[in-house]
Amino acid sequence: MMYPKTKPHRDGKYLRLIATMPCFSCGINGYSQAAHSNLAKHGKGGAQKASDYATFPLCCERPGVMGCHSLFDQGVIVTKLNKEAVTDFWVASAQKRAKAAGFTFPEGVCHE
Repeated sequence: MMYPKTKPHRDGKYLRLIATMPCFSCGINGYSQAAHSNLAKHGKGGAQKASDYATFPLCCERPGVMGCHSLFDQGVIVTKLNKEAVTDFWVASAQKRAKAAGFTFPEGVCHE
């Protein structure tokens, strides 16, 4: 399926807010990063990352522990078959939490 090419939204404030949330996979607090969706419908394409609003918190690598962000990208946590559904759910959940924290989205970018 072809998706129209649009310039993805960039918002450092939103990325920092997502990074303050606990990891959506393992639940650890204090190690999260904003993981971008790898789905074309969220703006991913070629070397271009998806919109910053299509992110969710996953933990980073730390000494002796491979983080959920790497494991998710490598297909260890979720199979290819389930990755789209999980990504959609996590993006919507992150946006819902951001709204609850008082974040205001630009018109038309919320996936919830």
